[in-house]
Amino acid sequence: MFRFYNGSHNVSDYDTHPLWSEWQELLLPIVEHAAERLGYKEYRFPRVMLARIPAGCEILPHTDDGASYYIHKIHVPLITNPKKTFHIGKQAKHLSVGEIVEVNNKRKHSVTNEGELDRIHFIFECYNMDDHGKSG
Repeated sequence: MFRFYNGSHNVSDYDTHPLWSEWQELLLPIVEHAAERLGYKEYRFPRVMLARIPAGCEILPHTDDGASYYIHKIHVPLITNPKKTFHIGKQAKHLSVGEIVEVNNKRKHSVTNEGELDRIHFIFECYNMDDHGKSG
């Protein structure tokens, strides 16, 4: 974990963990590029993490609860294999290394990793502060 909510799901109420200072120089250009591509001028990144799914494991179908209506959840695969599949709703897709993918975490999603390699994604949430206070 680099950044994560600290007890609530308010986009202003997150902790920055010590690893962020070590990785910030490498990761900040990626998250800022995503925010700019989304057209954001003032933004926050309340969750920033690396997520690993071991070979042969899965994440069961679920929706992410507590996520803000205006949050954009972005995945960047760093290590993957052809037998790893991301399911969003009824759509199944293999995400390639380096591909930047926005995932609608309000839809049911799951992951299966039937390959021999662990799957590691860089995942972050991007929040547009211009949307602050709006209701979905």
